[in-house]
Amino acid sequence: GGGGGGGGGGAAGAATTASSLPFASRTTAFALGEPLGPRPLADVCFFPDGASMLAAYGTPFAPPREPRKTPAPLRRLWSGGVLCVWRVDHPAAPWHLLRCVGLPACCLVCAAKPHLAFAGTSEGSVQLWDLREPSSSHAHVELPTGRQAVRAPTYCSDSLVGSAHATPITTLAALPSPADSDDLSIASLEVDGSCVIWLVIETQPNDAAADFGQAVGGRLRLLKSVTVPVVGGGAAAARKKGKGGKGGGGAMLPVRALSLACLPDDATRFLIGTDEGAVLQKSRYAGNAPSPAVFGGAAGGGGASEVTSLAFCPAAPSYFAAARSDGS
Repeated sequence: GGGGGGGGGGAAGAATTASSLPFASRTTAFALGEPLGPRPLADVCFFPDGASMLAAYGTPFAPPREPRKTPAPLRRLWSGGVLCVWRVDHPAAPWHLLRCVGLPACCLVCAAKPHLAFAGTSEGSVQLWDLREPSSSHAHVELPTGRQAVRAPTYCSDSLVGSAHATPITTLAALPSPADSDDLSIASLEVDGSCVIWLVIETQPNDAAADFGQAVGGRLRLLKSVTVPVVGGGAAAARKKGKGGKGGGGAMLPVRALSLACLPDDATRFLIGTDEGAVLQKSRYAGNAPSPAVFGGAAGGGGASEVTSLAFCPAAPSYFAAARSDGS
């Protein structure tokens, strides 16, 4: 489970517990009870209206006691991760329950289309759920709070020939789009050095045979647009040059990509935070080298702590912050 800080207003009826936290006036606890949890929390993000949030969980801490007597939909939930849509004013049970194929590492809700939920997994898969699908088209489980639909992914990228990612996905981000456009693109970053740009496209339900990653009856799929190399090459060579004189196998370790942020006013550029302390600026177009190529820290690391998160300022999109593992 996890905790969230609520505002001082009374709009969220459940967020009424007085808080002992120094910077929160109200708190609400969201906990997965039996038979779903407890599970480790991998990531969380809010819906645009602020009244709901999407939380990604791993596998249960404790294995089931009697797996053979458990219904198949519930057994499938135990074997992998789950995503839950929580209503801030209804913390007793998830509003939606999403079954993840594998272990989710990150999740995403886009402001442009909040009826869509995304997850990136530790196995390198990008998965999509369409919350507009009727619950009657999915399996159900009996929970203490009542009967709940278990929504299977509308699309999984695992079926792509050659796969899109070979290592765990660290971040998902939505690319900015014009206000008058209905198009949606997202970016997925894997730890070992590539960023894939996906187009979210709508198809006819009977067209699922054209892409085995699309669920039967689903109307949405992900179309891989371009793969952008992020680390390796020059970055890896810089790291090797910077550490080669010290000896040891660490000189041959690849640079790891840990965080991603898209420029709010430019859909062609994005920033990548690495474990060597650098923030790289990249373009989705080959041959286009944005300047500067690196923010902060030397390209070879220079002993800087890894960049675990990036965020642009909504009011001034030309400014961004980089959070590091040393607390700076």
